[in-house]
Amino acid sequence: MCGTRGTARHAGEFARAYNDLTLTYNNEESPMPRIRPYWCLHHGITVSMYYADPDGNQMEFQVDAYPTVEAANGFMKGPGFDANPIGVEYDPDELLQKVRSGVDTATLLLRTGHLPVSPVRSWRDTPAA
Repeated sequence: MCGTRGTARHAGEFARAYNDLTLTYNNEESPMPRIRPYWCLHHGITVSMYYADPDGNQMEFQVDAYPTVEAANGFMKGPGFDANPIGVEYDPDELLQKVRSGVDTATLLLRTGHLPVSPVRSWRDTPAA
């Protein structure tokens, strides 16, 4: 609801494909100033970008890394998830460049590096722009 402050919201199935997530991040068509995520995390089963507005409302935009529940469950039963159930941080500009250069998104969605484990971040940890 507009005007409600501090309310947790869920974006639902916003990004249906990795390209949707990266292109939304880089929305050059928007007349609004670019809003940067405060945390970009590859959880293994999802790739996420976390955003916050000035009132402290937070939203997570994510895309599934695996095409099926069975494949995601397979990752969670494997050594990568054992080593790091939280996720690793990534640079969204670097991944956007890879998407633009034609790297297969199925390849980008797979978490191949599992360390270091990211500390949990808050929008309060990010300096004001």
